[in-house]
Formats: sequence, C-alpha cells, structure tokens
Amino acid sequence: MDASLVRSSPTTFDFNKLEIENGEFLFFPLSERSIENLTLKNCCFGELAFPTKNWVATAIEDSLAQRVTGVSSAAAFPSWIRNIQAEEFDSVESISRIRKIGLKPAQEILITVIRKTFFQKGSGRKEEALLRGLGTLAAKSMSTKILNIMIQENLLTTFRGGEGTVYAPVRSNTNRMQRILDELGGSQDPLWQEVSNL
Repeated sequence: MDASLVRSSPTTFDFNKLEIENGEFLFFPLSERSIENLTLKNCCFGELAFPTKNWVATAIEDSLAQRVTGVSSAAAFPSWIRNIQAEEFDSVESISRIRKIGLKPAQEILITVIRKTFFQKGSGRKEEALLRGLGTLAAKSMSTKILNIMIQENLLTTFRGGEGTVYAPVRSNTNRMQRILDELGGSQDPLWQEVSNL
C-alpha cells in the first residue's frame, strides 16, 4: 500500500475517519505531514519513522514494524500508538550507533553525555572519558556549553578527581533523562530543545 498521502506537504490531510486494516507499508513517516482522522489496525510496516508531526484523532493499533526509527524504545510512543511489536529501534548503546540515528552534532553530544553519566556504572565521568569517541563532533566549545547547561539545570554536579573535573549525575533526574533517550528527535524536553538550538 502506498503511504504517499502522509508524505511531505505543508497542508493537513483529513482522512475523514478512514480505517485501514491489514495494510502493508514499506516506509511510513510520521513527521512529514499533519494528519487527521485515520486509523490503522493490524498493519505491517517496514519502517515506522518518528518523530510525529501533528496527528489528530488518529490511531495505529495492533501492528508490526520491522524497524522503528527516531526513537529508541516503545516508551516513546504517543498514546494513540498502541500494541506495536517492533523488531528493531534506533540504539543509543554506543557512539557509533548514536551517529547512525541522524541527529545534529549537539544532540549527539547530549545523548552521549546522558548515557555515560546516568546509565553507565560508576559515580561520575571525567570530561575526557565523557567525550571520548566523538572526535570532531565534540568541539570543545560545544561540549562545554552542553555540560554547563546540564550543571546550571542541576542535572549534573562536578567534583575534583585525581586527574581533573569529574561529572556526576543528579539521580533524581534519571527518569527524565531516560525519556530523552527514548524520544530522541521527538523530545519536547526543555533541555533537548535548548541543546538542539546550539
């Protein structure tokens, strides 16, 4: 089945309460056009691509996706997407996988910092270890701005280690940081928005 009516267009498309069951879509983007009044049930998607734009009175239910891009887990699905089984999500498990997602350099640095401080063992990370592997992406000024934003927002604290500054997570923000990792480009978190504008 052709998904061309949800492809890039500045105008909203109203499907007038159309329900599609057992449809098959090779590529189904959720971010290119505003959609209204569409329900998809028991469908198969080769790739279901996030983030979402403006989908109103819509639902995707009881379906399968070979690959879901733009988010790293089903926890990032909006409430109108229910019971979707996906074989693969975008991964934030390593820098090489983060780079494959297609984020802006500042977003990649933020995701890397969050993953290494909040979700790896240890009480903190030296700055050099935080940015290792990012290469030219981790321009000193960009990474410093991101770290400073996180400190100002009480997401990270610092202390002096034997080899310089160590960045430690403020653990009360762990759930918030997990949501950012889950939602990626679709995140509306103020931290994500601020970093995205750097």
